[in-house]
Amino acid sequence: MPTAFLVQQMELREEVMAARATGDENALDAAHQAMRREVAEAQQELIVLIDQRHDFAAAADLVRKLMFQEKLLREINDALEAVTL
Repeated sequence: MPTAFLVQQMELREEVMAARATGDENALDAAHQAMRREVAEAQQELIVLIDQRHDFAAAADLVRKLMFQEKLLREINDALEAVTL
């Protein structure tokens, strides 16, 4: 996994934790929308890698990234639920 990607994920998690701690629903909503876009784009790229390019090694790398992104998306969803209750 590229270091830059892992650093970005850690920074995003920290932002989500801070927004949750302060009850910043707007920041969490913006993070949610951004992460949904990133996941959707990655899923489209995955289709291309598998179906058109037959680049299964790159697809496997992308799936690993998607796993991180989807976990973060769940964390954002949990944080949104916590601040909107």
